[in-house]
Formats: sequence, structure tokens, C-alpha cells
Amino acid sequence: MTNANALSPFVFSPSPFPKSFSTQLYPTKTYLTAVFMKAQSSSSQRRVATLAAIYAALFCLTLWAAYTDNLPTHLLKTIPYYDKIGHLVLYFIPSYLGHRVLRNRHFNALGLRLPIFPALFGLFTVTEELIQGFSPYRTLDMVDLICGFVGIVIGYGLAQHHQQKMKAALTRNQVS
Repeated sequence: MTNANALSPFVFSPSPFPKSFSTQLYPTKTYLTAVFMKAQSSSSQRRVATLAAIYAALFCLTLWAAYTDNLPTHLLKTIPYYDKIGHLVLYFIPSYLGHRVLRNRHFNALGLRLPIFPALFGLFTVTEELIQGFSPYRTLDMVDLICGFVGIVIGYGLAQHHQQKMKAALTRNQVS
């Protein structure tokens, strides 16, 4: 049998009134903090999911433009190393957003603890780079692949850092 107090978000406290009065029930500060953080987390999670959906559409549009030779390369070529910077940024953003959307979940494979979204996105990155070898408008480039992976690692690292900051804030609020 479980303790009813352990399951309740309320703490039973002796009343400041004489024993003839009944025991008072009031929410704990920790519980209220957790409720607030969860509500804040839900709205934050919706914003991140919305941004991820918008970025996914833009990412698909960019891929379509690249495979159909519709990228404005005449403008992009004015930026030194635009292709490498583009791969870094294009792969950093979805890694960050995707890892946050999946709430920083990991899985175990081959004895390693891997983040779900960055690992799957890494597989997509390798596949997409290999397919470029068959496209008349794209080129297979190992430096592009490396830049893509650097972007994925940076996005993952920032998402993990964000999660640690949120946990620290929750811990600080519970202690206060």
C-alpha cells in the first residue's frame, strides 16, 4: 500500500488553530514551482515545434532548389566559402530544434548512448551527400559532409546546454 501523502501534490500540515479545528491542506512551494515550469515548458515546447516545422519546410525548399538548379548561386558566390557556411548553418538549426522537439531523448546502440534526432539526421546527411553524386547539379564533397556533421554536433551541444540550464533553474527554484 502506498502512502497517500507521497502521491498528493499537497502537504498535510498541523493547523495553527487548536486541535478542534481540522488539518489544513495547502500546496507546497516545490509543487507550485513544478506546475509553473511545466506550463512554461509546454508553451516553450510548442514554440520550438512550430519553429521546427517552419524550418523543415524551408530546408525542403532549399533541397528542392539545390537539386533543380534553382539556388541563386550568382548571389551566393559573393560570400567566401558560402557552401561550407551554408552546410554548417543548414544542419546546425535542425539538429538543435529536432533534439529539443524530441525533448533531448537518447537511445542505446552498440554500447553508445546516442541522441535520437541528431543520430537520425546524421544518417540523412550521409545519404543526402551520397545522392548528390548522382545529381547533375550537385557535387559529392567530403568537406560539405564534415561541415554538416560539425553543424549537427554544435546544434546538439547547444540543445543539451539549454536543457542543463533549464534543469539548474528548476533546481534553484525548488531549493529557494
